[in-house]
Amino acid sequence: MEESGKLVGSNLFGANTYWMLLWLPAAVVKPLCSSCALGAAIAYTGQAGVWEVQAANVVGSLASFYEAYLVLTDQVLNSASPDNFWGLLAWGVASGIVVVYGRGMLGFRWLLAGYLLRTAGYLFLLLAPCRIDFFDKEEAREACSYPQDQLHNVVFHVLVAVSLPPLLYGAKQKHDKDVEYEELLNRRAAEQEARAKEKQSEQSRSWLNSCTTCRTVDFKQGCTTYWSSSGG
Repeated sequence: MEESGKLVGSNLFGANTYWMLLWLPAAVVKPLCSSCALGAAIAYTGQAGVWEVQAANVVGSLASFYEAYLVLTDQVLNSASPDNFWGLLAWGVASGIVVVYGRGMLGFRWLLAGYLLRTAGYLFLLLAPCRIDFFDKEEAREACSYPQDQLHNVVFHVLVAVSLPPLLYGAKQKHDKDVEYEELLNRRAAEQEARAKEKQSEQSRSWLNSCTTCRTVDFKQGCTTYWSSSGG
């Protein structure tokens, strides 16, 4: 590969490969982000349990390990393909979950817009013309039958960036509502506990007052004693 007349290496431990120091963490983290997005959609709608979320995380982790393997074994030209297909699957399924089960829920429209924008980005990345100007053109043409498009990655990253504000805003709306509901439940529980303690205290005082002429006062079972026949 060449850039500005200089040979750009694709071996992480070779020369002119500083760009891969950024590519490697991005390639590893990106599949995990797709897993988190799918898990968030599942948790948002409440239609599945922990097992489904963990399954999504496992698939994302496998994709991350495979991406790292490709980069570390000098197969960077094949890198990002596993993540792209997993990303399309995860974000597409998440969009479907939100559409089917999220209607009427707080933040639905914002989250749906974010998920659809991200899914559209992956669709464009996989189906639109390839960007081959950076890599060796002959090698890239063999791997890609589409015509060259300079803006291929730009469109994808713009859609990714545009999808973030609605996703964050919709998630914040749902989170704030959940926190408000939880605080309401805690206040009600505290009030009920306070009323129960007050009621128990009133019963204890009532029992004590009714036993002023008794010889024995049993605070566990109430007042159960005998009357003195001798007046003592």
